[in-house]
Amino acid sequence: MNVISKSGNLFALALDHGEATYLERDELLARRDRVRHAYDPAGLENLKAMTSDYIAGRRDLTAMEFYLELEQASLLILFHTLPRRGARNMHANGLQQSYGDHIRLMMLGFDKFDQFDIDWLVSRRWQTPIDVGRSELEESMRRYHDLDLAPSEKVAMWITSALHDYGKIFRRGYGLDAEDAAPLCKDLVEGIAPEGMSELIHYGIRNHDLIEHTVTGDTPAGFITAPLAELPEQVRPRALPMLALIQHIGAASLGEGRLSKAKLDIYTACLDGTIVASGDSETRLGRLIFGGRAVPDPDATARAAEWSAGMAGQDRRVLLDLLDRTVLHGWSAVRSRILDEEGDDGDPIARLVRTLVLVGRLWSGTSPVPTHVVMARPQELVKCTAAGGCGDLRPNGEDKTTELLNGAVALILR
Repeated sequence: MNVISKSGNLFALALDHGEATYLERDELLARRDRVRHAYDPAGLENLKAMTSDYIAGRRDLTAMEFYLELEQASLLILFHTLPRRGARNMHANGLQQSYGDHIRLMMLGFDKFDQFDIDWLVSRRWQTPIDVGRSELEESMRRYHDLDLAPSEKVAMWITSALHDYGKIFRRGYGLDAEDAAPLCKDLVEGIAPEGMSELIHYGIRNHDLIEHTVTGDTPAGFITAPLAELPEQVRPRALPMLALIQHIGAASLGEGRLSKAKLDIYTACLDGTIVASGDSETRLGRLIFGGRAVPDPDATARAAEWSAGMAGQDRRVLLDLLDRTVLHGWSAVRSRILDEEGDDGDPIARLVRTLVLVGRLWSGTSPVPTHVVMARPQELVKCTAAGGCGDLRPNGEDKTTELLNGAVALILR
């Protein structure tokens, strides 16, 4: 076991950080094992004792106090070396926010929610423009208090939030960090989770990003609801509220605050359960083509159903199979590019559908069929639909479309 308080593994892992990349299988497994076992057992035992006393009512404990102890006993301390890029992730004082800063702010956010500090939440709104009012944010805090979380459930929320970005340390990129986080922090979760909460925590870590992307259509609702149904009955009602809080408080903890109407809508839809109420392919296709708006959006669903009904039989089967069985990473960038430029047939909606069919054909020809489809280079994928429609996808690369797709799309097993 690589105990970080007694070895150089912490620093060796820090040297691994470069640009996100795909590694060969053996390299992935070696890095996984180094990350998975890098923690301080004594530190985790101390933390477990603290949370046990808190759950039993023998002491008080805040989310921040909990997190600082966990940070010192795990690779979370390394997250202060990982910057969140871009102007939106810069603090007002000019410092670039790190992932460590972001997680600490999330913990502060949980404490502010417990204190019903509405002024703090209002100060964390996205400023350009401000599209959510004080009364709406006040209601969001009230709904948190209405959950009446038990201490063990609060600890489960804190653990999930603390570890939700743990896969970032794997540096695989393309939005797959939640998939990586689940196995990487398995030992940590088992070591500190309150009794009966491990499965709920793993569910929250794996789905904290996927839930947001059900609104855009990138994630099929079934990816959220199927594992939800498998959770133990006593914790199942807390699963969607957990995802709601990570989305809401997480947005408040980005940069100088990124709370918006869109994020608040996700929070509300999670608490109400409407975010995954419509799991049919037409609903997802409507979101992919027309963009995520209201949840649900019956108009977009109806228009997508018309498109689906008018498609050729084989194309329709491929598309519906793709929509039922995969997560599409990076589709929004593809969609934006197509809508921003003139389509070869003058109909951007037709071109969006054609692009999805094109991806579906490549996906369906892979064995076993992957669970994640990554639009690694959106500009190349857009070129495909401009240059020749769906064409014949032949694995030998004779078709130009195939050559472009091979570099534009990555197919990844879950």
